[in-house]
Amino acid sequence: MRAVMEFCGGLAAFIFGMRTLSGALSLLAGGRAERILSGLTKSPLRAGLLGAAASAAVQSSSAVTLLVIGMAEAGGLGLAAAGYILLGANVGTTVTPWLFSLAGIRGAVSPASLAPAVALLGAGLLILGAKGRKKSLAEAACGFGVLMLGMERMQAAVAPLRELPEFAGAVELLASPALAAAAAALFTALIQSSTASIGILQALSRTGMLPLGTVIAVVLGQNVGTCITGELSALGGGRAARAVARFNLRINVIGAAAGVVLLYAVRALWGGWLSRPAGAADIALCHSLFNILSAVLLWPAVPLLVGEKKGKCRNFCRRSPRPWGKDVL
Repeated sequence: MRAVMEFCGGLAAFIFGMRTLSGALSLLAGGRAERILSGLTKSPLRAGLLGAAASAAVQSSSAVTLLVIGMAEAGGLGLAAAGYILLGANVGTTVTPWLFSLAGIRGAVSPASLAPAVALLGAGLLILGAKGRKKSLAEAACGFGVLMLGMERMQAAVAPLRELPEFAGAVELLASPALAAAAAALFTALIQSSTASIGILQALSRTGMLPLGTVIAVVLGQNVGTCITGELSALGGGRAARAVARFNLRINVIGAAAGVVLLYAVRALWGGWLSRPAGAADIALCHSLFNILSAVLLWPAVPLLVGEKKGKCRNFCRRSPRPWGKDVL
């Protein structure tokens, strides 16, 4: 019972720190993120790169998804532009799991060991009455420190789980890639945060009992579950909002389905390789590879997946019939 309470406390600190960090970074960006996305998406590559940069900067692909849906609904973005931005945002969000994996690093100058000092520095600036950008920076520092401390607390709390037969039984239930992906999608949709879901998975990996195959399937499901945020925001919206939300769901479902099929094939051929224990860095690597490969493979199909007729990027430009031009947006 004590371990459960410690894990819940660590999870609360982790989510609070994550939200604080993301909110502070969004405030630092101000309205510039919207101006950059609307003014510089003059080609598919540039749109994808901007989506990746925006997602990495605010530490949240969901925030970028909501922004893109809102701008598309308001007429500030064409459907194709929104599609390329979302593909890039999925790549940009892969930075976050690598950040979480730093909590397991030990040493005098490791990120985890510096977290209390960073949080204390941010709290000191807030106590001294920091305002404007300094206040946002202080809140970001506090958020980062609390996030890393929460991650460490969760990792310490789950360590005894390796001795419990119930936990081993739960891991065995998720041996089926399809079941593991479905459970992860449902859990992520309930908490509406793939970032928190991945953080929990990385903490559980500390037990050393999560097979690589199960971890890969869970990561695939998490990417589908996070689409619930966009779907909810598009409820009651217009055609553009619904089209962008459906595109976000399509790319993640297609990628996850292909990944599950491939996972079954690999397990049949090299099952032993997938049975080895996975660590936090393995989870970050799986998340990165999935989103990068999905972006590369689905890139040519964006016009079709976003709902453009005949697969042409006419809606990339609101005022020009050319795919890319001076009158973009």
